[in-house]
Amino acid sequence: MKKMEIIAVKSGKGGCDKTTATINLAAADAVLFNKKVLIIDTDGRGHTTSMFCDDIKYQVGDVLLGRAAAEEAIVHTKWENIDCIGCGEEINEDMKELEKNIFMDPMHRFGKVLQEISKRGIYDRCYIDCNQDPDLMAVNILLIADRILIPARSDDYSLEGIHKMLEWIQQVSSSRESKLQYQVMITDKERNVESDDSVNKMKQLLGDRLCESIIRHQAKAVQHSYKPEIRTPFVLAKKRAGVADDYICLVKELYQYE
Repeated sequence: MKKMEIIAVKSGKGGCDKTTATINLAAADAVLFNKKVLIIDTDGRGHTTSMFCDDIKYQVGDVLLGRAAAEEAIVHTKWENIDCIGCGEEINEDMKELEKNIFMDPMHRFGKVLQEISKRGIYDRCYIDCNQDPDLMAVNILLIADRILIPARSDDYSLEGIHKMLEWIQQVSSSRESKLQYQVMITDKERNVESDDSVNKMKQLLGDRLCESIIRHQAKAVQHSYKPEIRTPFVLAKKRAGVADDYICLVKELYQYE
């Protein structure tokens, strides 16, 4: 039985394209490279949910609190290899309720749910779209994830987010059975000296933890991502922007596809 790899897309700062990265990495992996993918949205804004789900009866908080089984919350999307568990603004209250319920083992509840899903042997990978906060959800995710992908724009603001993520990873390391793997991917890189300087700082800090594939800045693709009426990941658009090819190259690098 295959084990589902758990990939969390998380940064210590907002505005680093976490959602855009989650959507397009998962979509490329599933549709272009034929992997069976489950996407879980844990951000109360629900942007990933709105991309893939027309309507959700149960959201991730319902599953964590035992109000619904994972199978009941999984939505089969219009893409054959992509399923999704959605999220809504009620997740914050759900996590507060979970924190009070010590009998549900709040720090490991998400991990137990994902282990049960993995046992079904359906999915190759689970992509988790995370929020930016160091909260109970973050602890759950950092304790169970196989790999953290940290999106960072090429500016010093994003460097702060990387440092926060490295601190959090260090803090949970002693509570994990295995070492947490992480990689940083540069998103929305502009063509200017300041951007180049930031990339060089990241290379010095991270070494081979920094992905070689870089997502370039492209205004059309950014606009595409935030138009609610467009519900197709831009890696799957009929007319692909150059930035879509960057994400495809990144997927090839991450999983060593030919």
